[in-house]
Parts: sequence; structure tokens; C-alpha cells
Amino acid sequence: MDAIKSYLSWWVIPHQFEPEDLRYRQVRLLQAVLAFLQVYFVFFVLLNSLVLLLFDMALVDLVAAVLVTAVQRYTKSTLNIRLAGQLTVGLIISFLLVYLHVAEGRNYSYYWLTIVPSLSFFLLGGRQAIYINLLFFSYVIGFLLWRAPEWSEHSFNLASLFNITLATTFLVMTIRHHERTRAAAQIILEDKNKQLTLLATTDRLTELYNRSHLDHMLGHLVSQAKRQQQPLAVIMIDADLFKLINDEFGHLVGDQALIELAKLLRNNVREADILGRWGGEEFLIICPQTNSKEVAELAERIRVNVGNHSFTNLQLNLTLSLGTAVLTPELAAASGKSTSALAVELIQHADNALYKAKHGGRNCVVSSSY
Repeated sequence: MDAIKSYLSWWVIPHQFEPEDLRYRQVRLLQAVLAFLQVYFVFFVLLNSLVLLLFDMALVDLVAAVLVTAVQRYTKSTLNIRLAGQLTVGLIISFLLVYLHVAEGRNYSYYWLTIVPSLSFFLLGGRQAIYINLLFFSYVIGFLLWRAPEWSEHSFNLASLFNITLATTFLVMTIRHHERTRAAAQIILEDKNKQLTLLATTDRLTELYNRSHLDHMLGHLVSQAKRQQQPLAVIMIDADLFKLINDEFGHLVGDQALIELAKLLRNNVREADILGRWGGEEFLIICPQTNSKEVAELAERIRVNVGNHSFTNLQLNLTLSLGTAVLTPELAAASGKSTSALAVELIQHADNALYKAKHGGRNCVVSSSY
């Protein structure tokens, strides 16, 4: 067991490539391919020289084993993945050409041709792999047309079984690596898309939805409310005298207050509600299937809970002014306006209500009359 661990560690190629980097997978495939080839060539050196007495093939296998080791050491010392891939593919093709000439169709030797396309495309890339495969298989076909008629028939023997077994193992290993690489790339792509979506829709400071996403969701929910003939309410929220907090305590404390306020608002909205930062110290809550009475009660509950909350690092209570507006099915049907126009009008009414709340003493809820 220790000998196996020592052997495997000797073949490990240390690198700092990230999993999303193609070279990460190429290094792993190179490790596996070069280790496999070394075991294969050493095995067939022994088999051809001691059992089958094919000394010419044993010599070819010995030279190939030495070259594989040289490529492995070069890759480990330089980490030149591109050149290492070219050397590995070139070594395999060179060995196969020599082997095909020497074997003359014996022992199912041509079964090994199946490994070239998958390996070359992964290690070399599309264009280079296409050229190499065209040249390689053109030569092989020409060689077969020229020499195959002269070959005698051969029986299936132990070497044939080994060739089929090992070539299939190599092919399965390569295909499995392709599939694992594709699956890993898909996971990485999905994670990146989630991160990009989060960045595009989330306010960086409060981690609530940003204004752009709120606009998008409001348009979608207005359209849905019209279609389903359901009311849609919004609550516009402004933190009272927040500029004084920034002036007295500094913007860092003000930012912490906004973060804490965002968490408090998140804990007070309902599951179906959509909460976001509208801008500065203003927040917006979109409330699907909510009538004027329900939205007023929700706004009042938020106002009371925030007013009773002790904010960290602040020596004063933070109060809110809130304006509510409701788009009823009757208003949506009677207006004849587009979805975007209705969304803008709904926000305007909530903003007007908020203006009245701020200029009517603050720390209160005002509902739009439309």
C-alpha cells in the first residue's frame, strides 16, 4: 500500500489552477494518461519479452515507457500544459504507428485507434485536433489499403484480449474525464450565473433587492394583478431625519443603521411581499393580493416595531414615515392604461402619500386616496 501511495504521489503534478480553469482538468487528465501509459508499457515490456517472445515489440514498449516518463517529468517541472499535451498526443500517435507497422494486424492492434480522437480533442483543442486526426487517419487508411491485403489471418489470443481490455479501459477513462469536466463546467457556470444574478438584483449594502429589480418585479406583478383581477399594494418607506444620523455619527454608523433597518423590515414583511431598497434611506415593499385595509395594517405594524427597536451604536430611536397605495381591479380595468403606466402611477401615489407623511409630522402612515 505504501509503495502504491509513493508511486501515485510521484506522478502527481502540483499546480494552482482553479477548477473553472480548463488547464485544471487537462492536468488531471495528463496525470491519469501518463500514469496509465507507464503501467501499460512496462507491463507489455514484460509480457512481450518473457511470455510472447516478441522482442521487437518489447523494445518499442521500453522506448515508449522511457519517453512517457520524460514527458511526465517535463510536465511536472515546467507546467507547460499545452506543450505537454502535444508531446503526449504525439507520443501516443507515434507509438501507435510503430505498433501498427510491427503488429501487421495481429492481436487486434487497430482497436487502439479509438483512443486518439477523444484524447487529442481534450488536450489540444478543436482546430489542432481536427488537423491531427485528419492526417493520422488518412495515413492509417492509406497504410491499410496498401498493406492489409498481404497480411495473413490471425487467431484471437491472450495479447488480443489485453489490447481490447486496456484500450477500452483507456477509452472509458478518457470519456469519463470528458463527462466529469462537462458536469463540473456546468456547475461552475450555474454558480457564476447565480452570482451575476445576485449582483444584478441586490443592493450591495443592505442585501435587499435593488431598484432595478423592484421596477422589474412591479411591472410583472401589475400585469399579474390585472390578469387575475386582484389588488396590488405598495408601501413607500423613508427613515425620518436620517441625514442627522449621518451628520452626527458619521456615514459608517449610518450604513450600519441601514443594514439593521433592512433586517428589521425583512423580519416584518410577509412571505409573499417583495422588499427592496428604493434609494438612499428609502425602501419599497410590493404587496401582492393586498387591499387598502391590509396594507395599512402592515405599514402600521412596521412603523411601531421599528420605532420600538433600539439600533446598535445609535443613541436615538429611528422612526419611519410610510406612504401606501393600492391598485384595485376596478382601477386597473377602468384606466385603460398600459402595465408600465399603471406601475408608474402606483409608485407616484405611494410617493405622494409618503410626502404627506413626512410633512405631516413624520413617524406616521398615510394612505393614498386614489
